[in-house]
Amino acid sequence: MFEMSKNVTYKGTVVEYHLENPHSHIIIQIPASEGKDLAGRWDIEGGAVNIMAKQGWTKTTYRPGDPITVVAHPMKDGSRAASLFYAVMPDGRRLYHDIARPNADGSAPPPG
Repeated sequence: MFEMSKNVTYKGTVVEYHLENPHSHIIIQIPASEGKDLAGRWDIEGGAVNIMAKQGWTKTTYRPGDPITVVAHPMKDGSRAASLFYAVMPDGRRLYHDIARPNADGSAPPPG
């Protein structure tokens, strides 16, 4: 369902943030300045609360209106949703969806 070999950077503003089971969701609005292919509202899907909490996520990590940069794997069908790889916090620290995920060490995904 997701293009796991492809990493896309999404920069925008948090509209909604739900750290919940079975999957967390960050709804973001990406401005037109990021390009016509990315502009609009996106649903970035994360993991279950226990998985994300182990990586440092809390219910207050983001609030509506916060700026956000996430790297995620887009949907294969091109719809405006993606599977969270990691978020880049204002201090440059990365919060991962799941550290066990391939390339969580920051290495590039295999060509594909």
